[in-house]
Amino acid sequence: MNRAELFHGNIALTKQHLLDVLAHPDRFDWIPDGAYVIGLPQNNRGLFEANMKLAHRLASKNDGRPIILLPEVSKRTATRPARAWARRTRAADSTASIVPTSAKR
Repeated sequence: MNRAELFHGNIALTKQHLLDVLAHPDRFDWIPDGAYVIGLPQNNRGLFEANMKLAHRLASKNDGRPIILLPEVSKRTATRPARAWARRTRAADSTASIVPTSAKR
């Protein structure tokens, strides 16, 4: 994917997540202030991989900020709380990170 495709894909994901936050702000209370929030699309493998690479680059900075990976919200899952989409894991450097349970590698 070129930079323009990445940009427009991430803008679309951000718009979708912002609309969900505005409609259901309580679903996202668990996201800590200052966290990196990265959207993961369901149907765009190139953007998914690019955003996962970004998450790995941010993790390697080791600046202590949490990295939140948010799977794309579908109409089918829009009624489920955001907490159900993620599980906590321990990273090698013993800082907590959030890994989506629906992410396919």
